[in-house]
Order: sequence, then structure tokens, then C-alpha cells
Amino acid sequence: MKPLPLESVSKIEAPPVAPLCDRIAALFSEKLHIEVGSTETDLMESGLLDSLALVELLFHLEQELGIKISLENLELEHFRSIARIAAFIASQNGHHINRVGGTS
Repeated sequence: MKPLPLESVSKIEAPPVAPLCDRIAALFSEKLHIEVGSTETDLMESGLLDSLALVELLFHLEQELGIKISLENLELEHFRSIARIAAFIASQNGHHINRVGGTS
């Protein structure tokens, strides 16, 4: 069996998480007033996300997406980039975050 090219794999994985990345990027921009260059930007290494901004981000994620992030699952590695945040939220919530303000 021939392996799929990387572009095919990313297209398979992208649909559930890509809209979530867009929504998280919008939260950074609109609520935290932080412009992130890329969904892969290391938010902590770049200094964009400090402890206060992380708390504010958690609040907005819960409010805007209608989710609950338990402190037991809160690992900084999940919040290093917008892509990692989206993947973490999707894994915790089964890809069911589809509309603003709630889950489906």
C-alpha cells in the first residue's frame, strides 16, 4: 500500500480543526487584542501568551465555544500554539464545536 502524500494527510485532518483554529485566532484578535502570525506560532516562546493572557483565553474559550476546560487537563503544552489549542479542544470535545457560543 502506497503512503499518502503529506498534502493529502493534512487535507484529511484539516476540516474538523481548521474552522476551530480560525475561531481561536479570532478570539486572540478580538478579545485579547493579540495578533498571532500563524496557527503554528509558539505563543509562549514569542511572548504573546503569558499567565494572565492564558487565564483570559481560557475564560473566552469557555464562553465563546460553550466548553469547560478542567484544570486536570490543563497542560501548557496544549496552549503553545493556536493549532495545538484547537487540537486539544477537538480531542476533549469530539470535534463537536461548530457554531459560535455552543456545541452541537
